[in-house]
Amino acid sequence: MEEKNNLFEILNDESVEQYPELSVVGWIDNGDKYIKVSGIIDLLYRYNAEWYILDYKTDGNKDSLEKYKIQIQTYQWMVKQLYNIEANGQIYFSAFNELVSVDWNDDYFTKIFQNASNLFHFTKHLSLMDLSSIKKIILQEKNENILIINYTKYQSDNMRRTLSNEKLLSPNIKIKNINEIIRSQVVNGKKMSPSLLQLAVSTIVSENEKRGTIKILSKAISENEQYNDEIVKFDDKNIVEKFNNLKEEKQLITNSDILKNFIKNNDYSDKIVIMNGFL
Repeated sequence: MEEKNNLFEILNDESVEQYPELSVVGWIDNGDKYIKVSGIIDLLYRYNAEWYILDYKTDGNKDSLEKYKIQIQTYQWMVKQLYNIEANGQIYFSAFNELVSVDWNDDYFTKIFQNASNLFHFTKHLSLMDLSSIKKIILQEKNENILIINYTKYQSDNMRRTLSNEKLLSPNIKIKNINEIIRSQVVNGKKMSPSLLQLAVSTIVSENEKRGTIKILSKAISENEQYNDEIVKFDDKNIVEKFNNLKEEKQLITNSDILKNFIKNNDYSDKIVIMNGFL
């Protein structure tokens, strides 16, 4: 179905809530199979109290329209599962300046999984994390933009599932892990892998401590940077200072350095940042 195309006016209205290039994920199962689906929505926006999923297409024809409708419907159920949002679907064909609406089809899962023995449905996950403090912040700051940084992907996945199950997740809440942030940053220096970290530590410890201690000490130094924990007691009381001097001399960069620079060099005046699992 074609719609009157007033997108330009709508999307240039500063009062319209917009989430461009929104990463989404969803989980479905039918008792036999479990499927995780991910994607990036070109634009999720809210206009006149209605939510819309907008996908831009540059095709010179509309031969793939039916395939694109299924794509939009996939985003529709993912947004419903993640954010409890029932969104209208839209496809904008720029070559024709044409906007096509896409309605949700209740037969979607049956059409997609025609040979499945059981119907697919949203997967319900048990919470494996204590999120009481984060839930409290989300409820108190309901309309604020929130960035939550976890140390591992596992933590982020579990948090996303738990918050969506409890209908506490919304598009203004971004959940990332440290590796996602590290991959997105330009690094001026040599990034330290675990093996390079151990090699660096081996150059600063005394001969008496080299046997069987380098791996343990490397882990201790790494955790000291991540969590500000006290270093395990070794004979050399200045081991952290020596390590930091070596990093500066050789222009070595650890993951913790990259994360600290990310926080330092970005303006977060418009959002709340939660470092989950960091001190």
